[in-house]
Amino acid sequence: MLSLDKYTKVKYSIPFVAAVTFNIVKESKILPYDELKQSVIQQLGDKVSEILPLANALLFLLGKIEYIPGLDSIKALN
Repeated sequence: MLSLDKYTKVKYSIPFVAAVTFNIVKESKILPYDELKQSVIQQLGDKVSEILPLANALLFLLGKIEYIPGLDSIKALN
């Protein structure tokens, strides 16, 4: 289970990064992974690059995004 404590910075939590990521992908419909990564890092900072794969995995498991291997892109589903 994902839980926060008093030492957690919400800006760098997996659910928050996933929400920001999904909003970026939803605006574009399909976005190359490198552009998505740069957009999220630009909004939240360099520390997010470590958390982004986990946030993408969460979105994938929830059925919110799909990875398109031929284009190396992320597509919003909902």
